[in-house]
Amino acid sequence: MKSEDQFSDNHDQSSTVSTVWTNTLISIRTPVLRVILTVSGSAARNPKTYVTSTILFSIAVLAIGIFTNFNVEVNSDTIWTPTPSRVLSHGKWLKEDSDFPKPSHWLTLFVHADSKNILGNEGIKRVFTAIDTVRNIPNYDKICDQASLSMTKLDGNNTKSTCYISSPTRFWNFDVNEFNKDMENEKETIQRLSMMDYPDGIPVDLNSVFGKNERGSDDDGNENILTSVQLYDVIIALPPLDDFAEFEKIILEKMLD
Repeated sequence: MKSEDQFSDNHDQSSTVSTVWTNTLISIRTPVLRVILTVSGSAARNPKTYVTSTILFSIAVLAIGIFTNFNVEVNSDTIWTPTPSRVLSHGKWLKEDSDFPKPSHWLTLFVHADSKNILGNEGIKRVFTAIDTVRNIPNYDKICDQASLSMTKLDGNNTKSTCYISSPTRFWNFDVNEFNKDMENEKETIQRLSMMDYPDGIPVDLNSVFGKNERGSDDDGNENILTSVQLYDVIIALPPLDDFAEFEKIILEKMLD
């Protein structure tokens, strides 16, 4: 009986708190609704007056803002981060004072044949063609002089810095002439592509250059030899460009020619 009486007392107390809270919300909401209904009813009866008043008020606010150095802040970091804040000061240092290189624009090209196996000479030739199409765009070398992520390439008897490229053509040092000279048949091309390290000793990140690749097994005598590749992935690290979209448009036009 005692536990039942205690439950009843707690239930009554909860009901009392709920009633007080509900009444409080209603007392706050009632005048707000009254004002909204009054204004909306008046606006419905006098639309021209309210439209004109709204326009004049907006112009007045704009004028006040112009003469008082008013500005509109839309940066979410500034709006939502407490000020002063170490987060903001550190972010400002990273963007403006650290002199860190700006992140690269990653240009990605996919060479495929609608999910068919493209492993072999023809597929790699298409990759070289796609890369050379980008490299032959006017001012490509000049643009790559500003690259924050770069690699060296052979230019005659000299080497020069250029935009970093990730692609299966690295097995031939990105040189189509080396590919044409060394690859006499399809089997040699597949064996080169199946290597787990590039000629310069860097391990191959399979997922970054091959799409849906398959290898043989001990049973068929082709252990660790590629048997199928559905896609070749090419990534070119371009420097930050103000007109990157326009540069991409030029690349697409060249690809479609």
